[in-house]
Amino acid sequence: MAREDPQTNIRLPAELKEKLMEAAKKSNRTFGAEVVMRLETSFRVDGIHASADEVIAISQANAERVRQGLEEMRQLQAAMEAQLAAAAKHLGPAKKK
Repeated sequence: MAREDPQTNIRLPAELKEKLMEAAKKSNRTFGAEVVMRLETSFRVDGIHASADEVIAISQANAERVRQGLEEMRQLQAAMEAQLAAAAKHLGPAKKK
C-alpha cells in the first residue's frame, strides 16, 4: 500500500477489529495491509465462485445434450430393430448350412 492511496475510515465491531489486529501481527503486516489483503482475497474468491458457477452451468448444459443424444440413439436403435425384424419376417427363417 502506498501513501498515495486514499484513506478510508470504517466502523468495525470491536471483536472483528481485534481479530484483524491479531492476524496482522501474526503475518507481520500493518492493520491496514491486513484489511486490504483480506478484501482483495475475498474478491478473488468471488471470481473463483463465478468461474465455478459458469463451469457448472456449462457442464449441466453438456449433460442435457448427452441425455438428448442418448435418447435419439435409443430411438434409432428401436427403429433399426423393427426394420431388422420386418426384414427377417419378409425373408423367412435363416437356412442352416
